[in-house]
Amino acid sequence: MFGSAVTSNTLFLSPTVRFVEKARDAGVDVTFQTWNGTLHDFQWFNLPEAKDAIDKIRDFVTNKMGLLLHSFLEITNSLFDIRRLEHI
Repeated sequence: MFGSAVTSNTLFLSPTVRFVEKARDAGVDVTFQTWNGTLHDFQWFNLPEAKDAIDKIRDFVTNKMGLLLHSFLEITNSLFDIRRLEHI
């Protein structure tokens, strides 16, 4: 999983787009958003776009971490079930 938010006028736009394309080609779940007309590292400033970007980043992390936590709990529960069977 990979998430990225970049401004359209940054020097890092082209390399980021290439990275995202390669990641997607490799089967990575990618969320990528370009913000037009903002400053580099605009998320650090008190701008409406910054709040929106941070909200999207939070939603991405929350969603992905929730899926990871769910998978972890399923695996953990399976391991405990196996251990219980070994004692029978």
